[in-house]
Amino acid sequence: MTQVVLELPDELANEAKAAGLLTSAQVSRLLQAEIERRQKVDKYFEMMNALHQLEPPMTQAEIDTELAEWKAERRAV
Repeated sequence: MTQVVLELPDELANEAKAAGLLTSAQVSRLLQAEIERRQKVDKYFEMMNALHQLEPPMTQAEIDTELAEWKAERRAV
């Protein structure tokens, strides 16, 4: 097990302690959640880059047409 020492502003440390966030278990959960969130963001951008390479970018006219069609569908509902 690795021991980590952090320097935090007093106010932040006090608030985190009062909220029960400075326990080893809670810090582990918070770090794991952040790691997973970052991995998902990375995967999202990787997929977006792959999709962008598959299809040529839309022209502004195509975007305007798609947007107008979407708005018309929303109004019809």
